[in-house]
Amino acid sequence: MHRTAPLLSICILTYNRAALLLEAVESILSQVTDDNLDRIEVVVCDNASTDDTPLIMNGIKSKARVRFNYHRNEANLGYDRNLIKAVEIASGEYCWLFCDDDLIFPGAVDRMLIEIEGNPNVDVFMCNYEEFDLLRRKLICVSSGLSIDHDKTFDFKSEKIFSYLGLVRNMAGLFGFTSVLVLRRAEALSAIDKSGFVGSDYIHIYLVMAVLWREREGVLKYLSSRLVRMGVGSQRVYEKYFFKRTIMEIECVYLMSLSVFSDPRSIRMVGNIILRSGGFSQVVNAKILGGFQFYSRIMPPLFRNYWSYPVFWLRISPLFFIPGSLLRFLRWAYRSTIIIFEFIKRKMINEVRS
Repeated sequence: MHRTAPLLSICILTYNRAALLLEAVESILSQVTDDNLDRIEVVVCDNASTDDTPLIMNGIKSKARVRFNYHRNEANLGYDRNLIKAVEIASGEYCWLFCDDDLIFPGAVDRMLIEIEGNPNVDVFMCNYEEFDLLRRKLICVSSGLSIDHDKTFDFKSEKIFSYLGLVRNMAGLFGFTSVLVLRRAEALSAIDKSGFVGSDYIHIYLVMAVLWREREGVLKYLSSRLVRMGVGSQRVYEKYFFKRTIMEIECVYLMSLSVFSDPRSIRMVGNIILRSGGFSQVVNAKILGGFQFYSRIMPPLFRNYWSYPVFWLRISPLFFIPGSLLRFLRWAYRSTIIIFEFIKRKMINEVRS
């Protein structure tokens, strides 16, 4: 018999990715057991897909042992409103936000349930991830949101915000990756009502910032374990939207920090994180792909928001003069080095264990 309400709702956002969605759902359902059956719920929020998504999801719903809520919007609401709808229709105490091109590793569901049950004061959990190609076969990048290799709880009633920001390595640490986030549902709904960023396509970042730092002094637990296998979109799709994505990365997140923080030090730290991590990568890609439009569309928001940052002049401005072809080669060499280093590291760990 089902509990009145589950503890965790895994909320999958989808649009026209039936095959990838099926894999994502199966990676979750394969972890359903008699012990966790009544504590989890799967919510699939379909943004009016025109492919086989409804047929496949309704078929799974009819056979699923676990609570399975498939909702299809009558029209495409955009990413932000689809995420909000998923949180609204979920019934769990916590919502694990999830994208349709990602997978969870074996054991991840039970690990998250253990964390939630053992830490009832935590408002947001954030885990680590591995990046793969869109088919989730080829490893692209292994990374961590924070520059620590252990779990850590941040209670912002006593913890200074800038002490957390000082540990942030990349945009994952600024809550930029949807599928690594688990939020207390009631707090997320409260923050949604006061958000001016619906339509930014980055509403998940605002929700976490608001829950932890704006609406109240919340509690975050960082999980150093990699629980998510993240699929990176195809180059063709990326090229279609890269201007919009770049501007969101370098401007929208920064504007969110202005909305959330009252102290200039924290705002400044967020700007530096953007410029040295995700924002830098987006600017590099925009220079490689954008041609003249890079100068007309990307440079203005960069100057508008970051002209007073030394890191802008030291790290970003040289990109204005480096040929795109050279940047493409340097990016390939950097990524290859990371993959090789991770392979060697894992091999050495396995040899020590054996």
